[in-house]
Amino acid sequence: MSFIRKIPFISGLFQTSPPYHTGKVWENKVGLQLVRVIGRNFLHNLGSRRKVSEPYTQYAKILEAEGVVEIPQFLSQEDWAKVRGEYDAYKSKLVFEAYKPSGKVSMMAARLSLDKHPQDFPETIRIMRDNKILKEMAEMALKKDMSKYKPTLSYLVLHKDDNDEYDDDIENILHADVHYPTVKCFLYLGEATKANGAYIYAKGSHKLSASRLSYEYNMSVRVAKLKRGDKDIPAKYLDKRGSIVRNIMSEEQRKAMGVVETQFVGPGNTLIVTNNIGFHRRGEFEPNQTRETLLVNFRSVESSKLRKFLNK
Repeated sequence: MSFIRKIPFISGLFQTSPPYHTGKVWENKVGLQLVRVIGRNFLHNLGSRRKVSEPYTQYAKILEAEGVVEIPQFLSQEDWAKVRGEYDAYKSKLVFEAYKPSGKVSMMAARLSLDKHPQDFPETIRIMRDNKILKEMAEMALKKDMSKYKPTLSYLVLHKDDNDEYDDDIENILHADVHYPTVKCFLYLGEATKANGAYIYAKGSHKLSASRLSYEYNMSVRVAKLKRGDKDIPAKYLDKRGSIVRNIMSEEQRKAMGVVETQFVGPGNTLIVTNNIGFHRRGEFEPNQTRETLLVNFRSVESSKLRKFLNK
């Protein structure tokens, strides 16, 4: 199996869902990423259009047009009390660790899969995992029947220490998660503000264009070169958080794609639905700030039978 993993153009199959970037430098120079982007999105567009029930049709139209939508007061007061109550009952048990391992740590994160603790979160699972509107929104964005799929649920609680001179948060660099439509939902469990890094998205960046394809080609080569250890990547294409170096879009690429960032601040019970083929990032945290979020992730939809077999 290790030999098969090295065969050109198929190494990406050995992950449970299609990775954003894969392959060697030469593979991407001859257009591997362009084939992957165009191919995946062509198959996506073959899917059938799906509707979202009232009164959420207006939000579905925004999601389709902009790639992201904010829904205030998403849950009824009764359901919100149950979801928030289960979080409050458990949060003292959450364990914080470095968001990304590094020699020096400032950004901490507590993560918990609710799916692995169903006895502690029966109401949250009932209300959020089986939520009809969330499923319909995902079906609309993905053009796919979601009746056989369930999203994963997890808490993500972030905390930055009192060090205002050091930034090790790699997620506050603008990026896309993947090269095809994929849906994530964030339910703010407490207030999300500029100070605690509320979610940022570039509206409309989920749509393919000639400039986006040019970016994908350029980025795929640079990602492969950085992985290989090359030292000739121009500084304008790189940024660093803590000890981690990451490829970024240049100012020229940002202008060519018309990327304009919008930050989504809001109180608890605000829902953000986002198509993460589009560019997004976490806002910068101020010292001693915490943000509490329930993540509803539909990425498992992209795990085919072949991928499940290869990754047993």
